Amino acid sequence: MNIDNLAEAVCSLKDVVRTGWRLREVENPESVADHSYGLCLLTLILCPPELDRLKCLEFAIVHDLAESLTGDYVPDDNIRPEDKHMLELDAMKDIAAKAKCPRLVDLFEAYERRDTPEAVFVKKMDKLDVVLQARYYDMH
Repeated sequence: MNIDNLAEAVCSLKDVVRTGWRLREVENPESVADHSYGLCLLTLILCPPELDRLKCLEFAIVHDLAESLTGDYVPDDNIRPEDKHMLELDAMKDIAAKAKCPRLVDLFEAYERRDTPEAVFVKKMDKLDVVLQARYYDMH
């Protein structure tokens, strides 16, 4: 594994501001890394015992990693879902190649398919994180 290349992808997520909050003119909006951390914490705490917790956490960790290269798309960007998926998949392949960690692509694709209870659960937690973040912004 190439640590420098992985560090670049991971650390740059801290600089990618969540587009939806920026468009809503939220002062000091969260980054994609902030969102990913919140998702990981929700996943850890709320994961049902019948699910594979490690698999859920792996999905939560990689689900937005491609955005370190693509940026954070929102529905207003008018990009077709299949085009967004291909851009993100290409970005994940690039990150995985540079990091010498092909498993990142496998995890991303498995999460995107949503054909396991773990992937479905993490997607629900992804949406819950957005709702909780919106409530937090409303309170502050």
